[in-house]
Amino acid sequence: MTLQIEERILTAILEHGRREEPNEACGYLAARDGVVIQHIGLTNIDAAPEHYTMDPAEQFAAIRRIREEGMQVVAVYHTRPALRGGHSSGP
Repeated sequence: MTLQIEERILTAILEHGRREEPNEACGYLAARDGVVIQHIGLTNIDAAPEHYTMDPAEQFAAIRRIREEGMQVVAVYHTRPALRGGHSSGP
């Protein structure tokens, strides 16, 4: 599946990551018809720079809202501030 992600969504994800530094930021991307139209930033309850756990209550609320608005979760995003310049092989 190919997704389109608007610049405003990318900017919002980057801003979320910067706000959470030095810890990982995490959240969902929601789409309709293959176009990501919303990012939902969630709390990393681990408050750690090298791993994350999404707040379960926030996850359920986000999924409910996404479905009610006729969208689908198409991706989970997270930052890796501890791996500056590196890449992630998984959560």
